[in-house]
Amino acid sequence: MITSRSNLCVWEALIKSNIATQLGVLTFSRVLINTAVRMIYPFLPAFARALHVDVESLVFLISGRSALTICAPLFGGLSDRYSSHNILYASLGIYLIAMLIVVIMPGFTSFVAAILLVTLCKVIFDPAAYSFLSERIPYAKRGFYVGIYELSWSGSFFIGMPAIGWLMALQYSDAWQFPFITLGILAILSLFLNRLVIPRRSSDAKPAGSIRQLSKWKQILSDVNVMAALAAGALLCLAQESVLVIMGIWLEKDFGLTLTALGFSSIIIGIAELIAEGGVIGLIDRMGKRRTIIGGTVLGIIAFAIFPFISESVTGALIALFLIFFAFEFSFVATLPFVTELVPDARAQVMSLYIALQWSGRAVGALAGGWLFQFGLIWNGIFGAGLNILVLILLIFLVREHGDHMTENR
Repeated sequence: MITSRSNLCVWEALIKSNIATQLGVLTFSRVLINTAVRMIYPFLPAFARALHVDVESLVFLISGRSALTICAPLFGGLSDRYSSHNILYASLGIYLIAMLIVVIMPGFTSFVAAILLVTLCKVIFDPAAYSFLSERIPYAKRGFYVGIYELSWSGSFFIGMPAIGWLMALQYSDAWQFPFITLGILAILSLFLNRLVIPRRSSDAKPAGSIRQLSKWKQILSDVNVMAALAAGALLCLAQESVLVIMGIWLEKDFGLTLTALGFSSIIIGIAELIAEGGVIGLIDRMGKRRTIIGGTVLGIIAFAIFPFISESVTGALIALFLIFFAFEFSFVATLPFVTELVPDARAQVMSLYIALQWSGRAVGALAGGWLFQFGLIWNGIFGAGLNILVLILLIFLVREHGDHMTENR
């Protein structure tokens, strides 16, 4: 009995010392979170019909849940106080509760509660995960590993959306609840895996006090370089959200796509994001993180500018979406390892502020995108291109790169 317990402890210690295993579990967990966050976009009309509300109500919900992320900085210091292990585990517990609410009490109120709780889970989980990975991976290699972790974003569309579409298309009156049931079951598996592989804080590690926390925030907010970099990322999200929010409405209205077709059209977006993330994984640490962001932003300007002119058929629309999501994902994923090294002593705080700003950008983008769409798709294109031009200006004139282990030139 003692020998078996000893062997189990050795095996558990080996798992917790392996960054590849930890990265795999965190990526799997984030696929689940991102799937729940993103499934409302392509199936927005279907959810509206199932819940007996108008589409505009769900557009406001999307904007409102993005505004909720303003509270993200409140959670930025949690990893310092309670360790990444505990924070990751707690956030996944919130996610499971969100799924259960819809299963137990189906309806519009529970749907709203679930969407908001999933958002809360994300703003707690992401800073803790980025902080955990950044503490264990040198800056010179961080772009590669963070790029792999970001496959969880494309995976949510490439794998998650077709599955969601298939579940919701089943011939049952309550089929709209099936995605929540499935994601809830997978959340239990995720909780178990995180419990197994993410190490707890060592006993000699001490949490940062409130005075130290305040000092970190002063350092972040007073640094023009940091704030300009975070603003650039927020503007990228604002531009992308202005198209993402209208995607389901536009494709169903103009081309009559069914639920299953909408689900599989999302694969195009997933492929675009997957290729972009693969490009970042292969290029960012050699090309330089700031240069990679600039390259993606230039592609974004071009993609948004031609978007309205090639979207007159289903094929053209899917090509346009492919280009926009490729450009966005390429530039945005490159910002993540870049941002983790802006203030190395306050990574969790920087990432929590970044999440708050990028999701605030998404809140504005959701409202702006829905409003602009009333006047024609061309205005969504002009809006997105203009924002990417502003990002390019910030990157060229205000943003500089930090990092003790940088190999690239500034």
